[in-house]
Amino acid sequence: MQNCSIRKYFKDWLPSPRDSLFRAIVLGTLLNWAFIFGASIGTERVEQESDTGGQTEWDNSKPKQSLKEWMFEHPSDVSTIMIAFFNGLLVYVTYRLVISTNNLWEAGERQITVAKISAEAANLAANVAKSALIDTERAFIFCAKQTLSMPDEPYTPDSRCIIQIEWSNKGKTWTKHGLQYVSWRGPEAPIDLTYDFPNLGDNPTPGRIFIGPGGTAFGGPILIPPFNIIEALERRRHLYVWGWIEYDDIFSNTPRHRTEFCFEVIPILRPSELPDGQRSVVATFQYFQSHNGAHDDCIKPIETGSPKNPLRHR
Repeated sequence: MQNCSIRKYFKDWLPSPRDSLFRAIVLGTLLNWAFIFGASIGTERVEQESDTGGQTEWDNSKPKQSLKEWMFEHPSDVSTIMIAFFNGLLVYVTYRLVISTNNLWEAGERQITVAKISAEAANLAANVAKSALIDTERAFIFCAKQTLSMPDEPYTPDSRCIIQIEWSNKGKTWTKHGLQYVSWRGPEAPIDLTYDFPNLGDNPTPGRIFIGPGGTAFGGPILIPPFNIIEALERRRHLYVWGWIEYDDIFSNTPRHRTEFCFEVIPILRPSELPDGQRSVVATFQYFQSHNGAHDDCIKPIETGSPKNPLRHR
């Protein structure tokens, strides 16, 4: 395994035949050798004055030398050749170091990019985990139950029917700065989807409410004259009850929450053994097509604020 690593190391450093810089280094070194060797080996150049004008001639009387003999007779030229060789080698090694440094730089930049991506992924995972924790643990309030209580007959002008709303918290934490409002109306004609569901009642101020983890709390009560229930029983009137609750959860940096409800009260005459002239009335509560939802499903925006989520003026 170690030999393979060593071979791979030297293979990476060996020059490629297609490397243009390596070709230039080899060519320059060979030309340097050729000029040095050609200036010293072979015949010696002599200058003689000839009868024809003193032209330069070559003395070929001296025998040619072998490479070994030439190296011993010209040590300075041999040194020059070796210096040229090592200069070429140094240039190539420097070139390879530049390439390796550039590759290391690019690898470092890639590692930085990977580290940034990993950090962003970790941050996203943490945010998802936090969001999941908030969604499963925070308070979630909805209208869970409605009841109708009728007064004893005979009815008097002061008699009132009582409709009670029960809010339920299905979350594992409590509510903070909770406010609620419940209204009713008994028109002769049914309301439609264009109805605005205003806050109706003698007191326009929403009521305070607190609901613990998994707990319940009552909204209202709503006091209705008995004749409205009787006329709704005889199908001469429609009776509607609607309301909302707004609250904060215990977690930081979370918005205020809202839940809406609206249902029609449909009285039903229950057969029972009562004195002559008295009736036992119960009711079913049928959810209306609108004004039933939570958060983004609400048809109205947040109406109240809190220290954590102050109300923004629109």
